[in-house]
Amino acid sequence: TLAASLSVALENARLVAETRQRADDLTIVNEVGQAAAAQLDLGRLMPLVGDKMRQTFDADIVYVALYDSDTGVISFPYYAEDGQPIPTPDIQFGEGLTSRIIAGRETLLLNQGWQFESLGKARVGKHAKSYLGVPIMFGDNPIGVISVQSSTSEGRFGDADVRLLSTIASSIGAAIQSARLYSESQRRASE
Repeated sequence: TLAASLSVALENARLVAETRQRADDLTIVNEVGQAAAAQLDLGRLMPLVGDKMRQTFDADIVYVALYDSDTGVISFPYYAEDGQPIPTPDIQFGEGLTSRIIAGRETLLLNQGWQFESLGKARVGKHAKSYLGVPIMFGDNPIGVISVQSSTSEGRFGDADVRLLSTIASSIGAAIQSARLYSESQRRASE
């Protein structure tokens, strides 16, 4: 009887912890969504999103990459290592892990060193031991990638992190597209 009661108590504690984690995740998604909806300037939106990802995932490397399908160029409006923004040059589609995520339109989770080596892709910046990257979609089209990374520990990201980052990426896809359209309309108006 005591063992059965203990088993029920442990299960209840696990369910309470899981419920709290989901509530925290929803709060984060809501905060990012509100910030994204309120910001039409892409130059201001990217640091908001990137900084929130760095805090949320306690990642020492974070980037937001945007893909221009017309030119085949991937730009990095937000790239930070150890909390410091680092200007990062554009790359051509086909280079790096970001291109792989865009082409496949799926999440890429690498938690062990051998996984990086097996891909044979060149890496930009500080080398990570754990990498999580998800596509940013607008409709059926990939428009970018959000990535959080750890350069200090392997096995850093799991299924819950994949779900949370994917949810955040899907919530900011429309905001990024709106900011792009706003920027284009501002450019045309000034011309």
